[in-house]
Amino acid sequence: YGLMAAADVPIALRQQHSWFMIKNSRDADWKSQIKERMDWVLDGAGFDVLGTESGSTEFTHANCSVMLEWMNFAAEVAESKNKKAWIKCHVSNAGTCPDFDDINFNFLPEYSVQSLGVLPHTVQTYAFDDPTSGTYGQENFSFMYDWAVHMATTQPERDTLYYGETAYWVNFDINVPLFLPIYADRRLRDLRLLRQAEKQNPDSRFAGQLNFCSGWEWGYWFQEVITARAAWNLPDDGACLESQRACLRAALRPIVATLAHQSQDVAPVVLEDFFITYIHLQQELLIEGKVQGQAPNTTFQRNGHAYLSGWEAMIDVEAIGVELGLSDAFTQPEHISLRQVMHERALEATGLHPTTSMDEIRGLLEEMHRRFADMRSRWDAIVDGIASKDIAVQALLGDISDAVAMTSLRATQVLQVYRAADSHGPVRNAHLSTAQSTIEAAVDIVHRREQKYRVSWGRIAGWRWTPTSYHFGYLWTAHSLLYWWRDLGIVNGSSPEARSPCYLNYQSPVDVGLGEGLLQNTMQHIRDHNDGNHPVDLLTDCLAAPEEELKFPADL
Repeated sequence: YGLMAAADVPIALRQQHSWFMIKNSRDADWKSQIKERMDWVLDGAGFDVLGTESGSTEFTHANCSVMLEWMNFAAEVAESKNKKAWIKCHVSNAGTCPDFDDINFNFLPEYSVQSLGVLPHTVQTYAFDDPTSGTYGQENFSFMYDWAVHMATTQPERDTLYYGETAYWVNFDINVPLFLPIYADRRLRDLRLLRQAEKQNPDSRFAGQLNFCSGWEWGYWFQEVITARAAWNLPDDGACLESQRACLRAALRPIVATLAHQSQDVAPVVLEDFFITYIHLQQELLIEGKVQGQAPNTTFQRNGHAYLSGWEAMIDVEAIGVELGLSDAFTQPEHISLRQVMHERALEATGLHPTTSMDEIRGLLEEMHRRFADMRSRWDAIVDGIASKDIAVQALLGDISDAVAMTSLRATQVLQVYRAADSHGPVRNAHLSTAQSTIEAAVDIVHRREQKYRVSWGRIAGWRWTPTSYHFGYLWTAHSLLYWWRDLGIVNGSSPEARSPCYLNYQSPVDVGLGEGLLQNTMQHIRDHNDGNHPVDLLTDCLAAPEEELKFPADL
């Protein structure tokens, strides 16, 4: 037994200020560049495992033969030091390798030396066989399951470790913030599928799993604990073989036993039933888009994740790129936008457009509002009945209570801004007023919860310098509720900037994608010198992050 410390050091990928190995890909002496970095990481810093990534970004890459040479050399250096090397294999659309049977570029490590372990990677809440509604250009992640099983079966000497997520971050989950215990259930689902593959084929051997996470605040420890336990062994293996629900119930038992251990009035099974119901509800609403148990004809733009997730400038620009055919890689479920609903409503008022897209999603938005509010009330009643005197248990229950409340409020706020986008005059204003009061209630919860973060809230949620490409802590958008306020500002339309996809941009895309340097400095200069210069700043705001923190509602 023991722990291994790993460092993620991409070979050439430069996203998000990553500490990459090859600084100059045109240098003939690239081996010395890789070895210099690896000597420092594995010998100097003493890490046990090198995690690495292929490509120059998630969606671009060098020549496949060159990339394979880099991978092989990195693996050989690690092996010479008796250390492991693993490489992430993403679900992104990164093209193919014509000289290697037209294989998906992300699967190029299949041709590498056997000492290089592979990490088949999926993103967000989705299990291998869930509909992903276009996320990363995919209908589902079953192709990653197929490849993972293929690798574990045909190359048993190579480490194959499943690499899922319990928080995607970006604008999908913890920094909205949303309580998503569905993550725990979906990771169990994936592990059940992989376990079944092993049982069906004696030659299949998985070396284990890794997990991508983004902190424990807002109840995210919940799915972390379940996933970490399952990494060693699926809970109650018999139950997990029986059914998904039985497996989930078995996985919940250690957690609910802790939460209810001092309660005289609430049995652990009551908590089990709540979480199972809540998770099943999230599966139906957020992933499958079901309304009153009925599935839509397609989950594309008809799933709850597409609307409760945050939407910001970089994602709006990404959507335009997809619409224009410049990209097929949408990194989250696409939605029917507020601007589209507003445009269609304006046309309808002139008689030029008889219906609006709101008709397609109204039922889903109303169902999320109603059902998540019901679950919030049910949870509050359970917590009142527990009445634990254990300070640690109180803290865990309070964390979940605030996260459940925020998820319910987010569903309400989204419904109200869409109703406002789909109406005019006093009715529109009434919906906007309800949306704003909902945000204000959420602000109170955020401020209360921040005082109970595991570290100073300013460290993880403040607007500040970080060594990454982001000018803020990872929970700043939860602190500011930027996604919520931005929705309101778009429909309110009190600012000319609200019509621009660059509205309230808070990131530097060049810095995120390519790193620091002349191009990033130029983009920052252009933005800074056009701040307030209408209408030029409607576009230049997309080029770089603002120097000062955005404040709401003042900056709407």
